[in-house]
Amino acid sequence: MTETLHGVEKARFVSAMFSRIARRYDLMNGLMTLGMHHSWRRVAARQTIASPDGPALDLATGTGDLAIDLAEVHPHRTVVAADFSLGMLEVARGKLKGLDEVRRVRLLAADALALPFETRTFACVTSAFLLRNLGDLEQGLREMRRVARPGGRVVALEITQMRAPGFTALVVAPSLDYLERAADDAKYGRVSRAPYLEARDGGPAGDGRHRVDVHAQYAPYALAGGAWDEAAKEALSHSLRTILVRHVPALASAIVEESVKSPLDLECEYGYPEGQAHHAELALDQAFWMRPVPAAARYATPLHGLYLCGAGTHPGAGVLGASGANAAREILRDGRRGRAKSSNGGNRV
Repeated sequence: MTETLHGVEKARFVSAMFSRIARRYDLMNGLMTLGMHHSWRRVAARQTIASPDGPALDLATGTGDLAIDLAEVHPHRTVVAADFSLGMLEVARGKLKGLDEVRRVRLLAADALALPFETRTFACVTSAFLLRNLGDLEQGLREMRRVARPGGRVVALEITQMRAPGFTALVVAPSLDYLERAADDAKYGRVSRAPYLEARDGGPAGDGRHRVDVHAQYAPYALAGGAWDEAAKEALSHSLRTILVRHVPALASAIVEESVKSPLDLECEYGYPEGQAHHAELALDQAFWMRPVPAAARYATPLHGLYLCGAGTHPGAGVLGASGANAAREILRDGRRGRAKSSNGGNRV
């Protein structure tokens, strides 16, 4: 499931995400751009050649590639490489070791929305893949302009486009064997390596971006290899993204942000037992007239006045309100028959 984040909440999410993936960031960039991001950065660095004398600033430097390119293009400049992800800066520090440019590249932790520099400090300001991750785009651009000297260059490299994902609804379930293998993984406490996916585009939001909700099966509530921590959710996110991009390649450069809800998250935040939206699994022995169990399949229970009307009853959570409507009919029918004897008019769960 994905959801739109803004402001401070988005900044925290982005910082934590990049720290988690710092050591895989270069690999992911290479895969998503087919290795072209290296030449794109070199082109961006050369765009600053005409800037006046003075230091250079590379914002959201990540693992330092663009900062190194700037140092090569400007052999007599100091380059400040800033990022608010300490994990990224650690990778950049390791990359700089042994390079001639190490003495001219200064790594610094800084927030692009509140830069710790005086106005008109830098002869050129660059960024690569920063703008799509800013919690406040206008503020980020104002800060870049503020710290640039008159006549300086501000260069931003971006590949994100605010466009539709290319589908309204997408289902990945190529065969019954595929679905069976997906379920087999879950039986043994593993996240499905090739899960069933159902993705829906919610249409453009106020900022022009599209939100895509993705439902995946299967991700077991109890993982055999540990708990549902951030690493496990990142692995699930990577798996889902890989499968979606395989079927819709344009998504690789269109994803701006993402959020994953594990079965544990669904239980804690929405009350789904073990992450099951239908409460009771829609298995063959719990479907149609046998939901949630045959003895309670007609909404009435052995307890007088106690009726079931939740997602565990027919037809489940997929048809909103239908379970309650069916239960209400049973209550009215039993009332006419004199079966509903609860003094408070009947309890419902």
